[in-house]
Amino acid sequence: MLKLKLQQLIFYEKLIKSKNELEKTLEEMPKGWLVVHKRKNGYTELYHHTYDARVRKQKYLSLTKDAELIKELSKKEENSDAIKTQIKDIKSLINKLKSVIEYIVSTTTLPEDDYPPQTSQNPYRREDLIWTTNRKEKVRSKSEKIIADTLYKLKLDYAYEKALQLNGRTYYPDFTIFNPLNGQIYFWEHLGLGTEEYLEKWEKRKLFYEKNNIVQGKSLITTVEDDINHVEEIADNIFTLIKYINLK
Repeated sequence: MLKLKLQQLIFYEKLIKSKNELEKTLEEMPKGWLVVHKRKNGYTELYHHTYDARVRKQKYLSLTKDAELIKELSKKEENSDAIKTQIKDIKSLINKLKSVIEYIVSTTTLPEDDYPPQTSQNPYRREDLIWTTNRKEKVRSKSEKIIADTLYKLKLDYAYEKALQLNGRTYYPDFTIFNPLNGQIYFWEHLGLGTEEYLEKWEKRKLFYEKNNIVQGKSLITTVEDDINHVEEIADNIFTLIKYINLK
């Protein structure tokens, strides 16, 4: 049942995303339309027609100088009606699904769990803990602060650098996140450096994680610096239903 709820919510979000992308495509199309005039002498002239303050205007288009605009206007003529129809159909489907989404949110309860703000348990270079999160914790980098603040914004229970015991070894994953929907623990590791030594150490840790059933795509989340602008999207994709419940 839980899996079905998640699938419905994710589908709903994809519809909204598709609608927004199609609307953006329309907005980015050039204003106006292309008009073709065929003269009696067989010569063809192209004009760009627009409205300015309800006044219709036209501009002659050169096949060489205005080739790109001609191409874009032609593409608009071919695609705009189809895009508008798609947007209309998606909006209709979104409206039909709204009541289903509202029902899912209203009938789903989350068990309680508490990961209170706490100091990092990692003894390594504690002087590097200089960035303060919105939850008033100290982390080691701006990127980690962004991740922490995103988790906090989505009201996800997490701990920063919480000690993890695995077969006699102690690790300190950047973030330990509790998913109350299924009781699963997720570990989020942010790979902030790209040096060869750093990545070699990470590959060894990742292999050890996998041997202990902490696997990418299941209970392990990894990001690099290029992912920082997409942290909320990454969290959304994994914790969709939690987000709906907490932000309704």
